[in-house]
Amino acid sequence: MFGNMAANDNFLLMQKAGETTATSTEYWGIYLTEMPMLNGRERKEMEANDWLDEHGDDPYFGQAIYFKAFDATMKMACVGSLAAINTAIDGLLTYLTTYGTELKIYSEWVKRGRAKASFQKLSEPKYEATGDPDKPFVATWDIIFHISDPTTNVTCAAGSNNTFVLS
Repeated sequence: MFGNMAANDNFLLMQKAGETTATSTEYWGIYLTEMPMLNGRERKEMEANDWLDEHGDDPYFGQAIYFKAFDATMKMACVGSLAAINTAIDGLLTYLTTYGTELKIYSEWVKRGRAKASFQKLSEPKYEATGDPDKPFVATWDIIFHISDPTTNVTCAAGSNNTFVLS
């Protein structure tokens, strides 16, 4: 199903909670064309009192800084007939929205992944003619994942029978 993934293959690996192996967007012929590094961090609001009779504020400095969840936008593409592209997108959406929606995601391209990810949004695909009669169209779109755990790094390891395991 996955073939032998090389470091420059631009696919997104996704593993549902409770599954033992990852699924690649390669299964649907869907490629990543842009992938964030997933390093963004924004701290949660700091608790502070803003007394009217004092300058500045009176913050509570805790033992650690905690980070907010965030959304990550990835750009994807698929090449083929309109019917094949639409079938691929439908297949990906079915995977993302049924039989459990919590994912670990990983990209070999940027060597980074995150836990507790979930599908948020798919933009309307843009279709362009390629001039190739075997693969007449290319579709591009954005997909947004909500990352609930902004700090846990996910890694990828080769499993048996050309599979991949995210941990």
